[in-house]
Amino acid sequence: MTSRTVSVIITSYNQKLYLKEAVESVLGQTVRPFEIIIVDDHSQDGSQDVIDEYVQKYPAVIRPLYHEKNQGVSAARNHGLAMVRGEFFSTLDGDDRYLPRKLECELELRNRCPECPVIYSNYYQINKLGRRIWLARLWPYQANGDAFVSVFSRKYAMRDMLVDAKCLKTVGGFEESLNLYEDWDWKIRLTKHYPVKYCHKPLLEHRRHSKGLASQSIDKHIDALSYVIKKNANLLEDLSVAQKHGILRSLQAVLEEMKAILALRNGDTSEFLRHTARCIREDPIYMLTRKKLIFDTLRAIFERRKYL
Repeated sequence: MTSRTVSVIITSYNQKLYLKEAVESVLGQTVRPFEIIIVDDHSQDGSQDVIDEYVQKYPAVIRPLYHEKNQGVSAARNHGLAMVRGEFFSTLDGDDRYLPRKLECELELRNRCPECPVIYSNYYQINKLGRRIWLARLWPYQANGDAFVSVFSRKYAMRDMLVDAKCLKTVGGFEESLNLYEDWDWKIRLTKHYPVKYCHKPLLEHRRHSKGLASQSIDKHIDALSYVIKKNANLLEDLSVAQKHGILRSLQAVLEEMKAILALRNGDTSEFLRHTARCIREDPIYMLTRKKLIFDTLRAIFERRKYL
């Protein structure tokens, strides 16, 4: 079955090892998209040869765009968005995968909830070999309707949503100066204006590996996160004092966790414990979800006591 309403944007940079899996996962949808836009950000690993093969095989479906120089993930996504001709669009990184009913289930949910132009689903984390590590989120704890506070607080994850293309007129594209948290920045603006609906079925597989953007240094994560918070602070002006306070405390807890991890990597146990304590103080519930941080904290406390 083919839908002439959905465009899928695949962005890729040196992901030849996984790119076929990504493209095949979209071609294998029970509701095939109207078009698959593949934006290659000047890969040097032969990815463009893989894309060319799909263009030859599916000329009516695959629309490629090859950057002549590397421009970053935000620019790649924006150029893909500019090519969208469908009523809806969804995205996919070149190392991730859709599960077969991803578009079908999300379109069905969109039809049942026409007031929500943004549909998102549960997903699996997979390793570099494609094996499932864990299920990311469990129904019914995800945000529905007005998700702005939850998204700004980084309480919930929304990946590769099905979005009404009309939303782009209001929200715009991705900030091209960002190559970390650019998706979060965009989702903050998206959920400020539009309600969302959550599908509890896991319909995506998000791959974690050493070459992913998330593997960049903690310093870069802290800088990018801080920038996005400051940039979007004006969107909090119409919220209650309690809502603003809750968002800022949640985000401070995230920053303190990052600073704690950085201190631990630098071998500074005192700084690690200090930032961990701040994380607990700002958002105790968030801290309880960070199993590795809890383990590292207990180990650091034990090591300190051993030498007293």
